[in-house]
Amino acid sequence: MSWWKPERADVPWRHKVEPYLEPDELIESVFGAFRARAINLVVVATDRRIVLIKVKFSGVIDSVTGELPRSTRFGPPHGLFSYRPDALGGKERVSRIFWKEIREADEALDSHAVE
Repeated sequence: MSWWKPERADVPWRHKVEPYLEPDELIESVFGAFRARAINLVVVATDRRIVLIKVKFSGVIDSVTGELPRSTRFGPPHGLFSYRPDALGGKERVSRIFWKEIREADEALDSHAVE
C-alpha cells in the first residue's frame, strides 16, 4: 500500500456514512463520484438500498440527496480513466480507483438474487 493508492479506496468513507444508514443496514460497497475534479457524491450500496450522499468540496459529508433501489446495477465499468454509470444520471463520473467497489456492489446484488 502506498500513500496515494490505498488497498481499498472506500475505507475512509465507510465510517463517515454510517450515521446516515438505518441501524441494521450492512454496507456492501462504498465509492465516490465526481462532476469536476473533486468527489461530490458518495454512493453507498447496502443490503437494502443504495444511498446517495452529497459531499462538500472540503470532503465533509453534507446530506443524503437520494436513494436508489437495491436492484440498481452500476457496471460493468469501462473507459480509460473514469466511467459514467447510467444509474447516476450520466453526469457523475467514477474514477478507476473505485471500479473494484462498483464490481463489489454488482456482485453483492447477484448474491441477493441467489439467496
